[in-house]
Amino acid sequence: MIEAADVRPGLVLIKNPQVMKGFRDGRRSALDALKRDIFDLLSEGFGNRGCQTIRLAAADDRTGDKILPATHLAVVNPVFTGDLHPEVRAALSSIDPSETEEDLSFIKRRDTLAARLPEITPTILKPIPTPFLRSIGRRVGKYFNVPEPYFINMVFRGDQDHLIRDMAANFASHFGWMGMTKLGSTVVADVPYDYSDGVAVADGARLCTLEGGNVFVPFEELAEELVLRASTTELPKSLTDESLTIPAYLWQRSAVVQALAMLSEFAGKKGLIHPPVLVDNYIHGEILKALVKNVAKFGQAAEGAYVGYDDDLLIPGFTNEPGTTVITRSGQWGTVKTNIKQGDLNAAKPTKDFENVVSIGMSGVEFRGSSVEAIELVNTQLALIARDHARFGLRKGFDWVPPIIFQLHLHNLIDHRYLPEKIFSIPWDVNNHPVGSCGKDSMKHLVESATAAAIDEWKKHGMVDRIAFTYIPNHGQIIFVFRTPDEEPVEVMRDTLGLLEKATFIPTPMVRLALAKDPDNYPKLSIAA
Repeated sequence: MIEAADVRPGLVLIKNPQVMKGFRDGRRSALDALKRDIFDLLSEGFGNRGCQTIRLAAADDRTGDKILPATHLAVVNPVFTGDLHPEVRAALSSIDPSETEEDLSFIKRRDTLAARLPEITPTILKPIPTPFLRSIGRRVGKYFNVPEPYFINMVFRGDQDHLIRDMAANFASHFGWMGMTKLGSTVVADVPYDYSDGVAVADGARLCTLEGGNVFVPFEELAEELVLRASTTELPKSLTDESLTIPAYLWQRSAVVQALAMLSEFAGKKGLIHPPVLVDNYIHGEILKALVKNVAKFGQAAEGAYVGYDDDLLIPGFTNEPGTTVITRSGQWGTVKTNIKQGDLNAAKPTKDFENVVSIGMSGVEFRGSSVEAIELVNTQLALIARDHARFGLRKGFDWVPPIIFQLHLHNLIDHRYLPEKIFSIPWDVNNHPVGSCGKDSMKHLVESATAAAIDEWKKHGMVDRIAFTYIPNHGQIIFVFRTPDEEPVEVMRDTLGLLEKATFIPTPMVRLALAKDPDNYPKLSIAA
């Protein structure tokens, strides 16, 4: 049985929907009835986990005595739209599952949806319209004293042909990203409904996350997904030491910096990382594009993060270990992980309590924050070594150094059925880690468990393997690259890329929790052999 953390999040259901342009008022009563039925199922699901529900007329509803004793919240905001535009239906009904993002047919399909799917429209009188920027969720969270609720727009879309439910995996994530950028949230639950004779019916929702997780689930399972995801806590943003920069000459001669540049080039050629998700490609209105970029400070979401550990890199006034960790900057600031330059990397170190990361950038380059995965990738291994250096460390001279020299956070998966030698997988512990999200405590705990298991297995195998990886449910994977004390980072990377060249990468399987709870039905693809 999958158990959430000891957290019991509250559920806040907004009753009054946001109604988009093109919605037919004659359907309003039917959609309201469908929404009430769905909300009842969500409330029942939360109640089965000991969680309470409150229904608000609107985000600013302060009538009555509303008490919700919870430290975490899920906030569901309904958005009503009409039938899919005929051009959208034609585009979705002709998807080729083998199509790639570079294909002209894919680009035309994406552009059609960008032009025809409904989006919010800023005006002079209402420059930041709801539900933009999760403003509804934040207002509700402020009222209940929860800083960052798990907010989703539940978007009702007329779809009598079941095109959303049956959408091919190679396009589903892009459809979800469009819903996020056009309506202003980082999570979307698309509810395709069939309207006939005054009645609207739906059998589930397509849950879409910023990382690309995308799965169609019945509403009962959507409730369980929301309980688990709302139980997570956002990790603090990495800190910055503005008094220091990395001398350019140190960065230029760092073998780890050179190795990460090699990895970056390989990732683009091999398809380990997809092209950045550019806001311009998903929004039709120029004002909304500018709003998302300038107010939300969000121009793209580039997949993945890389981390390397350089034993020989000592930065005056910064390094407090026998070496320095190197990490990619956040894709939010334009870093493209398939074209890494020296200025796209930061130096990072844990705080003394291992609860945060301090980053500095290269001299002469405007500083930008580290990848959101910084805390789990930078701190985890070093914290393990500090706890038990003999078990988790690697002896190098008089020092204990990290045996994992490189880590890759990717949003795809190595197919474990066809593994080259020197690569092994760490099974996903579904009972203790049912969900993982970038920058959340759930991901940190998952990475801690996987890192310890990977080092233990590597040593058990005689320290001869090069790569270990673990699956992150509905998200991607972490790849660990091992080294021996006398190996040079560039040579380690060359060997690693040679092995990854032989490996098969596939899109992350989107797994329903109902299947995950039943190992006999769970996709064997994501369970280590």
